[in-house]
Amino acid sequence: MTRDSEPAGRIALALGPAIALGAAGLLSHFRDSAGSANVALVLAAVVVAAALAGRTAGAATAVTASLAYNYFHTRPYASLRINSGRDLATVLLLLTIGLVVSEMNAWRRRIRARSLRHDRAARVLETTAAMLAAGAPSTEVWDQVHGALVEVLGLAECRFEPGARPSRPVLARSGALVSTSMHFADGGFLLPDDGAAVAVTAGGTTLGYIVLVPADHTHGSALDERQTAIALADQYATSLARSGWEPCSATNSPASPTSAATSSARATTPSPSPKALRVG
Repeated sequence: MTRDSEPAGRIALALGPAIALGAAGLLSHFRDSAGSANVALVLAAVVVAAALAGRTAGAATAVTASLAYNYFHTRPYASLRINSGRDLATVLLLLTIGLVVSEMNAWRRRIRARSLRHDRAARVLETTAAMLAAGAPSTEVWDQVHGALVEVLGLAECRFEPGARPSRPVLARSGALVSTSMHFADGGFLLPDDGAAVAVTAGGTTLGYIVLVPADHTHGSALDERQTAIALADQYATSLARSGWEPCSATNSPASPTSAATSSARATTPSPSPKALRVG
């Protein structure tokens, strides 16, 4: 995760600014013996520690440390004015350290989170392939596919709908997302508010669609994540085809107890708007 919703981030957000302010105030009593450079190093250490716990905590601590150093350790003391260019450079350096380290750590967390999702998706693809080879029923295959899609794409809901093409945008075979409005967020482009769909196709016949409904509007989907969704849908299609399931047997869908009700209400989607955007 990249947000400060983690316990360490919340704790650092509460304690980091307080520690920076307290340390600056305490060291002001030893201003002559400690030296401004040593004070700046102490505050920088506090800022880095907070930044490693969370982006917001690092930024808040950096701002507090910069103001506290300015107030307690630059002339004129007990004011926010700065008379020395050297002191100004120190204040700006404290602020810059916090912001840079916070952003770098947030980037590292994003990369790690994506790597974990990719590892999970790769394991599920391998597991699903093994299940197909062993002749596992499509219900068991769906359990694997469903769990992987929810985790990789950060979904609130994922279901299989047999029958006609849904009104939601359908991912292309390349994983490209086509929509009239696109928004970029952390990780990639956001799925539409009402979700997108992935075709479940076997032997040139579309058996239905997997509907993907996003959990929130903060986590986007990268191209390789959407390509993973396509691969998982293909494996599920193979499982359905091997079980002899056909589109006409939608009322006996093995994947979702709500499939029959949803499929009967579906209508053919109008042709895409000529102004639709395509994101690879």
